[in-house]
Amino acid sequence: MEQYPVNLLKKQAKLLFGVKIDRDRKDLFQFYHDQLIEWNSRLNLFPKGAKDYLYTNLFLDSISLFKYLPLKENSVVVDIGSGNGCPGLPLKIIRWDLKLYLIESRYKRSIFLKTIAGDFDHVNIGDVQVLNQRAEETNLPEQADLVVTRAAIPFQELLAMGRNFLKIGGYLVSYSGVNSPEIVKEHKKHFENAKYQFVKLFNYKLPTMEQHRYLIILKYLGE
Repeated sequence: MEQYPVNLLKKQAKLLFGVKIDRDRKDLFQFYHDQLIEWNSRLNLFPKGAKDYLYTNLFLDSISLFKYLPLKENSVVVDIGSGNGCPGLPLKIIRWDLKLYLIESRYKRSIFLKTIAGDFDHVNIGDVQVLNQRAEETNLPEQADLVVTRAAIPFQELLAMGRNFLKIGGYLVSYSGVNSPEIVKEHKKHFENAKYQFVKLFNYKLPTMEQHRYLIILKYLGE
């Protein structure tokens, strides 16, 4: 029995982050959840023991961004080290207008992402491109409004990657854990050197997690 069903995701998304999930979006989350379960035995898309908490630990966590950083219509979003598709795909499920690039260097995981993107396209949710490349070797045909990641990337490397994709005034957002305050303190001196403005460190608590989650938000100022 699923401990955290999709109906509870709908309630918590509105309660915690002000995000409304209608029937179509609820069905998409259910489909995405089922695909993660089906593919996980081959690809290890989520940690052992996390099966019952995908709706919170992955989906609810991903859409937390909408409370703290409103996105303009038709924003271009880049998800670095996308892996299982989070946070990019949940953002796209909520906002169909977003243009999404998922960058994933591992071939088998990129096949999973391309499969999901193709399924989305069949129900007229397009503009999801999967790039089986290393982020530092990727060149996009356009600049991004937002770069996100849940991947464990050394922060100085992430700053450099963000600069490669972002337009001036775009945002770099790292979904991080309990060590986020230390990460910000340690790297604040690097933000200015890398042409970023530190915007905010937001923290929130998910229903199935004891520890707080964090969003580290930076704004790219340009060269």
